Amino acid sequence: MTTIAFDGKTLAADGQITRGVSTVMTLGQQKIFKSVGVFDVISFAGDWEPVVEFLAWAVNPDIENPPAGDYTVIFVIDGVVMCSGMDTPFNEYVTVKKCEIDAWGSGSLVALGAMHSGKSARQAVNLACKLDVFTGGTVRSVRIVK
Repeated sequence: MTTIAFDGKTLAADGQITRGVSTVMTLGQQKIFKSVGVFDVISFAGDWEPVVEFLAWAVNPDIENPPAGDYTVIFVIDGVVMCSGMDTPFNEYVTVKKCEIDAWGSGSLVALGAMHSGKSARQAVNLACKLDVFTGGTVRSVRIVK
């Protein structure tokens, strides 16, 4: 799985990929992508298999629907953070209210607790890397609110 956290200003994600109970990549998988099609930022939690297809769809969304699967897409358009579980139609997304915190993935509860205690999104994901076996590797972040 993964941990992605948003502290109202910054979106942060770990860099570990797991499949079932096995670690596939432990260090630096990029999970945050900037400037893809109409999206300012896209990040993924869950099944990693459809991500390449989703990124191709994001560049040319008129072709077909994005790939369905057991994953969540967190995306930003014009500074608004939204998320969609890809086991439902993509247009059934949820908007994260401005300056609210949120987190996704297997370490989301750890991250939410850390952010409610005053930690940044990046610090929250780093803590999840220590406490959640499905979270690890290099933490990357991108500032959403200017």
